[in-house]
Amino acid sequence: MAVVMALQSAPIYRLLKTWSGLSKRDRTTFSNLKEFVSSNENWTRLRHHLTNTKLPCIPYLGKKLNLFFFFFKKKYFLF
Repeated sequence: MAVVMALQSAPIYRLLKTWSGLSKRDRTTFSNLKEFVSSNENWTRLRHHLTNTKLPCIPYLGKKLNLFFFFFKKKYFLF
């Protein structure tokens, strides 16, 4: 996930000649990975995949930590 996000960063994404040099298969693979880790609909595809994956599986801890801090703030800082 981190690699896909890094490849979508502005400095890398602007390398038009490099992206055009990739094979169609590589561009299709990258496109599929982009859809998989898309934040659309609250990371639905990624969540669905993680819940249906057999153990052992290392979850993406960034989403878990976000949920933890969201509930922590809600419990202690909102009146």
